[in-house]
Amino acid sequence: MKRWFMSVLAIFLICILLSGPGIKVYAAGDESIFHAMDAYLQEEARKAHLPGMVVYIVDKEKTLLSKTYGNYGSIDECFIIGSNSKSFTAAAIMQLVEQGKVDLDKTINTYIPGAREGDRITVRQLLNHTSGISTYDTFENYKVSERQGESVYANVNYALLGRIIEEVSGDTYSEYMRKHFFEPLGMIHTFTSLDAAKDHGMVDGYRNYFGFMVKEEVAYPDQKINGWLSIPAGYILSSASDMVKYLRFYMDGGRDILKPESIQAMFNEKVNLMPEMSYGFGWCILENLSEPVYYHNGLVENYISYMFILPQSQKAGVILINCNDYLGANGLIDGIFKGVLALLLGDEPQPLQADSYKTSHLVLNAIYLVIVLAGVLPLIFIGRWKKRLLKGRRRVWGLVGFIILHILIPTLLLLVPTLVGVPMAVVKGFVPDLYLLLIGCSAVAYLSGMIKIVYSVIHKKGIMNARSRYSQ
Repeated sequence: MKRWFMSVLAIFLICILLSGPGIKVYAAGDESIFHAMDAYLQEEARKAHLPGMVVYIVDKEKTLLSKTYGNYGSIDECFIIGSNSKSFTAAAIMQLVEQGKVDLDKTINTYIPGAREGDRITVRQLLNHTSGISTYDTFENYKVSERQGESVYANVNYALLGRIIEEVSGDTYSEYMRKHFFEPLGMIHTFTSLDAAKDHGMVDGYRNYFGFMVKEEVAYPDQKINGWLSIPAGYILSSASDMVKYLRFYMDGGRDILKPESIQAMFNEKVNLMPEMSYGFGWCILENLSEPVYYHNGLVENYISYMFILPQSQKAGVILINCNDYLGANGLIDGIFKGVLALLLGDEPQPLQADSYKTSHLVLNAIYLVIVLAGVLPLIFIGRWKKRLLKGRRRVWGLVGFIILHILIPTLLLLVPTLVGVPMAVVKGFVPDLYLLLIGCSAVAYLSGMIKIVYSVIHKKGIMNARSRYSQ
């Protein structure tokens, strides 16, 4: 009886301690989910050859999973969050709407006098990408297309929203975000300055060259909007620990920063992207799963990020990855994100194929080799060309070959991005190995053509001089 009494008492005391203030316990099911998720993430990060990754998942009260993988040192390290910046910009606009300073259905020239196409675009159209501005338009040269009313993703939309915030508030975008969001939410590792982020600890970013991850820093847009990249659209710097504070702000109904109805408008005033996906104000909504998922992803030259909220399950999380491998691993990374969602929703994740990374880069490198051969082989075999020139054979076909090898092919290589609708500047930023090949191989092809022209001229002069001496 004494042993039985002591056992019951011990169990009772343990229950009291566990239920006391500040003590959080996981349900058994949750524990198994997050143990499985950790094992899944370790394996998938290895398959995708990721330098580093951090995954931070929370509910409204506690941390469910906080793990770093590879060379990602700390959940407090800063990181460029890419297009996840857009939700911050949208939230700031909604704050100004609440204050009566912005009307979503007014045209943007109301707030930015002299704005290009300012009488044709409303604030709402900027928020949900229905302005008619095209994906790769720049801030200096955008125009309204015939697709106005459709959702066409464009960074310039959010660059313009950043300008509206500045014009209406009288603050710079950076000052406004710091005073109205970063400081109130306790986001002490969030910045709009690369130098400030470095001072507080920033994880290195990587770019992929021919299947190899190379540590590389890229240019950061300054406080002035220039081109198609801007801080309001894609270059806020934050950490995993700060981003979950930001996500809890949404799960808490906006706290005292934004009204619940403004939060709901960001998710519910949406336009269709495809049958099972829509876009609100700075957020995508997935509607083909067992419950809706609010999410956005971010991609810059050397970082990838995902953030998501499960409104019914009241869970949220971020996935930050310190690399960009646009044509290789980025599709695999998207699979990891989907796997995390599957586990949270009680489904089985689809594991990556063990050799997917190697296979994709073998295919890419084979294509790259063809590009190299097209540009370099004419230079390698220039000796044979000289022999044919000296023999004076097949001059017509020689001219045709010259035009193909030294004019058409290199010009086509330079035009490939434009032909598929992507500016060369975007290729330079996001697929640097392909950019180097296109520029380098085209230059070699043009140069070898110039060498042939010079040699032909010299050879022709030599023949003419020889004939002249013979005739004398």
